[in-house]
Amino acid sequence: GIEVKPIKTIDGGHEVNETWLTDVRVPVENLVGTVSVLADRPVQVGDVCKVGDVLGTIEDIGMRSTRIRTLERTVVTIPNGDFSSRQIENYTKRERFLFNETIGLEYALDAAKLREGIGLIAEALAQNEHIAPEPRRATLRYFATDSLAIETFAYIMTADFDESLRIRNDLMLDIYERLEQAGIGFAFPTQTLYLRKDETGQG
Repeated sequence: GIEVKPIKTIDGGHEVNETWLTDVRVPVENLVGTVSVLADRPVQVGDVCKVGDVLGTIEDIGMRSTRIRTLERTVVTIPNGDFSSRQIENYTKRERFLFNETIGLEYALDAAKLREGIGLIAEALAQNEHIAPEPRRATLRYFATDSLAIETFAYIMTADFDESLRIRNDLMLDIYERLEQAGIGFAFPTQTLYLRKDETGQG
């Protein structure tokens, strides 16, 4: 069975148990959580958000719990006391989308051609009307194992997710075409094998 430990009240008159305290505490936490959710309004019905490790769309905010429709189309119900205590990331409220792609160029490029490639990527960002003017950059980020890694950092100026995907698609195709026309190749995983004869002249 379940062991229930008695607890003395401050006035010493009566004993209560932990089970009873839990039964009282949980509804109170949910009530406080509901008030917090309704007052602070971190999310609204229809918002796409991440609550803890749950990602989905808010379907209902009730007096006791909040329901989230996940990307797998399941419904997760979270008690409001728990909901209000979790980290809440609201994707619907963002006003722009981050464009932070790393483009790998081949090591066969000489320095001048590499500079040209970086310039073409920066130019594609600058000439796109949907990209915010600041911050906006394209830089040689690091020397990867199989590529020269060019990092882009900019913001797509739209709050609509579907539109951001279209803009991202068009921008990446534009970058690809500019590099292709300049004869600048993209890197892909390769290995170079060096063979050397040993001191006996064999091998």
